[in-house]
Amino acid sequence: MRKRICIISLCSIISFTLFSFLAHAEPFGWKWNSSKISNGKLILNINGDYVSSSYNDKVQSAISAWNGSGAHVTLTGTGFSSSYVDMTSVSSSTWNSNGWGSSVNAWTQPRRIDGTACATNYSNNNCGTGDTINYAAIYLNEGLVPSTSAKREAVLKHEMGHAIGLGHSSYINGTIMEAALQYGYNITTFDAQQVNSIYP
Repeated sequence: MRKRICIISLCSIISFTLFSFLAHAEPFGWKWNSSKISNGKLILNINGDYVSSSYNDKVQSAISAWNGSGAHVTLTGTGFSSSYVDMTSVSSSTWNSNGWGSSVNAWTQPRRIDGTACATNYSNNNCGTGDTINYAAIYLNEGLVPSTSAKREAVLKHEMGHAIGLGHSSYINGTIMEAALQYGYNITTFDAQQVNSIYP
């Protein structure tokens, strides 16, 4: 009996450790300017005026999905003059001439409070612990628009997650922050918990 209890306890410890390892998404390490945080909740105005018809009917539903996720965020659709996050569709020729990757649907560029960009392409976010963000731009590749409505909305939710402060989920499938969005298009409890670790 004692041996069985030890084996069960050991299996539980291994399962918990494995889940902790697998359920790993790195918050970028930076936080938004304190003027965008109220009672621990991130308040962001998002503009979609420059999003093409491929995405414009999905902007509000992506915003609503984050607001209903349990994450400590309040996102609001707004005009360009009062936005902190701007979304822009980019032609395939401009996208490719910028070297942003022909297999990339979108990417997010956060900017520090002094106006300097933390990233110049989708793969090199250089903002880290101690950096303060005051603005983010989301670029959508018109040369690689997902064929389904659900995936287009998922791309917007994913990029909004980056703008909020989440990196890609590592070793776990089904989260909205999984890099390729192959296994799920919804914001999960895990995604919300990662946001809440940044804005407790």
